[in-house]
Order: sequence, then structure tokens, then C-alpha cells
Amino acid sequence: MREGINKIWEYVSLLGVSDYSESTYMRRVVLSNRINFVLIVGMALLSLYLFVFRAIYGTEMTTGSIRLLLLMGICIGNLILSHYKYFDLSKALLIIMPPLVIILFPTMVGFIEEEAFFYYGLTIVALSLIPQLLLSSKEQSLSYWGAMLYYFVLFIGIDYVMFFFSPNETVTASLYQDAYMFIISAKVSSFWFINLVLYYIKDINNRFEASLKKINQELVKKNSDLDLHVEDLKSINAQLKDAQLKLVHSEKMATLGVLIAGVTHEINTPLNCVNAGSLLIKNAVDDFVEDPSNYHVCLENVKAGQDIINKGIDRASFIIHSLMTFSYRGEPVKQDFSLNQIVDSTLLFIQQKIDPEIDVVKNYQLDKIVHIYADKIHQIVLNLIDNALYEVRCYNKGTKRIIISTFAKTFGKETMAVLSVFNTGRKISGDVGERIFEPFYTTKGPVDGTGLGLSTSYNLAHEHGGDLYYSNRKDGVEFFLEIPC
Repeated sequence: MREGINKIWEYVSLLGVSDYSESTYMRRVVLSNRINFVLIVGMALLSLYLFVFRAIYGTEMTTGSIRLLLLMGICIGNLILSHYKYFDLSKALLIIMPPLVIILFPTMVGFIEEEAFFYYGLTIVALSLIPQLLLSSKEQSLSYWGAMLYYFVLFIGIDYVMFFFSPNETVTASLYQDAYMFIISAKVSSFWFINLVLYYIKDINNRFEASLKKINQELVKKNSDLDLHVEDLKSINAQLKDAQLKLVHSEKMATLGVLIAGVTHEINTPLNCVNAGSLLIKNAVDDFVEDPSNYHVCLENVKAGQDIINKGIDRASFIIHSLMTFSYRGEPVKQDFSLNQIVDSTLLFIQQKIDPEIDVVKNYQLDKIVHIYADKIHQIVLNLIDNALYEVRCYNKGTKRIIISTFAKTFGKETMAVLSVFNTGRKISGDVGERIFEPFYTTKGPVDGTGLGLSTSYNLAHEHGGDLYYSNRKDGVEFFLEIPC
């Protein structure tokens, strides 16, 4: 029921809009054809009923039955004209014929009743809504005002036609003649009042639709502009991502100098082991050549030399592997890695920067393997430890201590691997803390820092789905790196 009412209202609304675009016009044609078809079926059934009724009771066909058949003919004609796309003729048929069929033709054949003087005028006013619905006063002004004039002439002249064709003078005709000026004034006023009100409403509706159309065009333009802005933003975002990658790589290259210095220093230890082991083996071989009876002693010395060489090679391999992990330049790939091992290899690289008075304490409680980009975590750990060394070296006159801890932290069902780096340097003030992870912001001198270490580390932590933050302690500052296990 509700859907049916909504459908009828949609049809009525469609007839009333002033949009004369091709799509809307074709929808009107389809709607008009449906209405005509329903009317034809209804009038055909009613005509059949009247035919049966007259056959049963032996009555003659009345003017009302003739009207019904003529109206059905108008609907059929309208369907035919619409089918062959004679839309202007179809409109003309709908505008001109109904008042002729319903009022003028029956009057001219003498079908005039007393009450006709009262309802014929009202019927013409009701039928004048047809051109109001079908025609536009702006786009089709000539047809519109011509149709309104046609209905006005019928409205005024129908009384004279009834007077002329009335077989006998009726009571109503006498009353009309006595109060003609009053009646004609009232009729003219009522006709134009009703139609001008409709004209005014349509004009308001037209202006409203024009305003909506303009707003819609502006929205379409703004949407187009937004699409362009979105494309620009995508391009800018791609450039920013590229710049970020270059920034991360630049920061990594900047720290490679520290690593190379550490490797140069640390590689001497395994090389010395290899030299010492080789010398021990050489001496054992010389002793065996001089005195073969010392076979067992020489063999023990050779084995001891081999052990020393193997330890040196393992140490060198660890250093090279750690360096390769940090300086990896291929496509980033997540791997299962030990956070403790990353800390150890990082400390190995910067061992030469750790002054003897600085106490570095390792507190490993994390026994889980984390799925990470190892080179990027290396970079974060190196930045945190390097900053901690700078703070305790430059801003601490008492106990210089760095504590590096790893542990697991549980949030509901999620477990996070946590690395903390505590130093006994200066605390971080509120103003500095608000900007500490901004690119190029640094509290170091121009020679000591670029302001990229912490900002890069912050982005890399979030790239892992983790976080990097700090907390002031009683005797220093502690940085926390959290990564999902």
C-alpha cells in the first residue's frame, strides 16, 4: 500500500517538474503512456458494463456514455501519437480535446442540465491544469499562453453556448441574466486567481530547480577539482615516501662512518687471533722438525693454534654478518631475529666510542624471537645508544651509566618486545619533548648531530607496527622501543 502511494506521488512529481531534458521528457512520455493505458482499460470495462446494463434494461445510450467513448478515443489517439513520437501533437490532443468532448460537444447537441451552469465552469478550471502540467511558461511560452487563452475563452463562452443551445430557457439561465456582471467578474477572477497561483508556484519551482541545477553543477566542478587535488596529493604522497626512503638511507649512510670505524677497530682482534694461532702452529711444526720425539707436545700446540684461529674467524664472521645486516640495501624483508643479538652487534661496532668511565650494563630478559626488518632495528638501536653515549659524556659529571634492557610486555592478547635504553644524562624538558621526534630538530651542536636520528627511528618503529617514546626518570632518561612479537 505504502509503496503504491509512493509510486503515485513519484508520477505526480514527475509531471510537475520543469526539467525538459531528454531523459526526463522520455520518462514523462513513458508515464503518460502508462496512464493512458490504464484509463483506456478502465473506460473499456466501464463501457462494457454500460452496454450490458442497457441491453438488460432496454435503455438508450446517453450523452455520458458517448463522452466516455470519446475520452477513450482521445487516450487511444494519444498512445498512437506517442508510439510514433509525435509528442507535440500528443500534447495538443491532450490540451484541446478534453473540454470539447466533456463540455462543448454535449452542449452543442442539446445535453444541458440545470446544474451544468454550476459545474461546467469548474470542470474547465480543472482541465486548465493540463497545460499547466504539460507546458513550460518559459521554454514553451507561446504554446502555454495560447492554451491558457483557449481555456479562458471556453470558460467565459460556455455560458453563451449553453444559452444558445438550450432547448428551453432554464431557471439558471434567468438567474445568470439577472446577475451576469457579478457572475462574469467572479468567474474571471476565480479562473485567473487559480491559474496565476499555479503559475507563481511553478515559477518558484523553476527557480528552485535552476538553483539546484547550478548548485549541482558547482558540486560536479568541485568534485572534479577534488579529484585533481586527490591526484596531486597522491603524487605528493609518493614524493614524500620517496623522500622518506632517501632520508632513512641518508641517515643510515651517515652512521656507516661510525660502523666502519668500529669494524676497523674490532677486526684487529680476530686478525690478531689468526696471527697468534698461525704463529703457534708454525712454532709447533718447527719444533717437530727439530725433534720428532716431541710429537705429542707439538700436536697439542697445533690444536691450540687451530682453536685460536677458529675463534678469530668466528669473531670476524660475526662482525661481517652484523655489518651486512645493518647495511643491507635490497628490498626490505622481515626475518626472525634476536633483539639481544642486535644490541650485542651494535655495541661491538661502537665499542671504540665508549669511554672507560662509562658503565654499559646489559639486562636481557627477552627470550623471544621477533619478526623484524633487522637492518632497520639495527639503525634504531644504534641511534638510541649513540644518543645515550653523547648525553652521559657531555652532560653528566657523576656516575656515567647506560642500561640496555630487553623484555616482553603484554597488552591484552598482544605481546610486545620492548627494548629500553636508559642513560644518566640530562632530562628532557616539555618543550624539547614535544619536538624531539621532528625531522632536523636537535639539541646537539651543528657538528654533533643532524636531527634525523630520532625522527628516522620513530618512523621505522611505526613501520613495524610499534612505537618509540621516552620517559624521564629520577636520575636520567629512558627511551623505549616497542615491537609486536
